[in-house]
Amino acid sequence: MYTQCVPDFVYPWQQTVLEAFVAPPNSLAVKIGIAERAIATRLVDTDLGEEERSVIKDALRALRVLLRETTAQRNEQIPNEDIA
Repeated sequence: MYTQCVPDFVYPWQQTVLEAFVAPPNSLAVKIGIAERAIATRLVDTDLGEEERSVIKDALRALRVLLRETTAQRNEQIPNEDIA
């Protein structure tokens, strides 16, 4: 029997980061934006601990890499047309 693995998140904003990573390419930029806004909202909170700050830093780095790699792959798929 197949059971879906559902991660146990420590912080609520982590769900939005996961959703960005599983998003189809046509909605990736939107999902990354949602994740970044959720993180930004959390960053203004005064009771943010050092552990969560570290996790946020890692998540933001991962989102940047995801966007960069996805953009690079998309650019490789676009055929180059010589302009004469």
